[in-house]
Amino acid sequence: MKHSKTLSRIAIALFALSAAIYAAQILIFHDPRTTAFYIFQDFAFLPASIAIATVAVGAILDEHDRREALASTRMLRSQFFTGVGAPMLMQIEYCARCSANLARLTVIDGDMSTRRARRQMRREIAARQKKIESLTLQVHLTRAAYDGVRDILEESRMELLILGSTHNLNEAERFTEMLWGIFHIMDEYRLRGDWDNLSPTDIAHLETDFAQVLRLMLANSVSNNVYLKATYPNFYGAAAEKLMERRRED
Repeated sequence: MKHSKTLSRIAIALFALSAAIYAAQILIFHDPRTTAFYIFQDFAFLPASIAIATVAVGAILDEHDRREALASTRMLRSQFFTGVGAPMLMQIEYCARCSANLARLTVIDGDMSTRRARRQMRREIAARQKKIESLTLQVHLTRAAYDGVRDILEESRMELLILGSTHNLNEAERFTEMLWGIFHIMDEYRLRGDWDNLSPTDIAHLETDFAQVLRLMLANSVSNNVYLKATYPNFYGAAAEKLMERRRED
């Protein structure tokens, strides 16, 4: 309310100043006709000025909103991988069969301090994600992996539901597709129950679902690791080293 009153006072003061300037012009030059002519010229240009200002300011605000939404989306995706994605990814990797080294596909090396380096990194990431999408990837599900993923999803159920309802994340197509795949696996757990209840057909179906989710998680992990390395290089370095150690131990 106080802010609105201040703006009103400023507007009144500016109108008064404008009227005073026009009055001074008439008093000094004694030519109200010319003054009126220029006033109408100013009014004629006013709609065009407003249109230009509206478009320019709108574009600036849209770009600002886009950057804020992108930053928020990246932060939420990073939070997902820190809390849910990394442990789930490792559980599924244990029973995955692939000709490529999955761990190396997601590790981000190299300098990212210059624009040229970042452009080169973007090209490399696109190539890695394309390679991940074309991989021959198989999952041979085990009891340990089945139970391990179920425990992770049960503990993170609320967090995943919140992520799934976040508008900005819904615009990130690859990440959204991964979330829907994870939600589908959660539905499968509710439908099929414990490992002992699974038939060979159930396991074969689940292996296909897990392989699809693993592929999507790997592709999203690559882009998330780029964000972490560029934004929090020390954190990324420590986290990557810890994950590599755990993989070597297993």
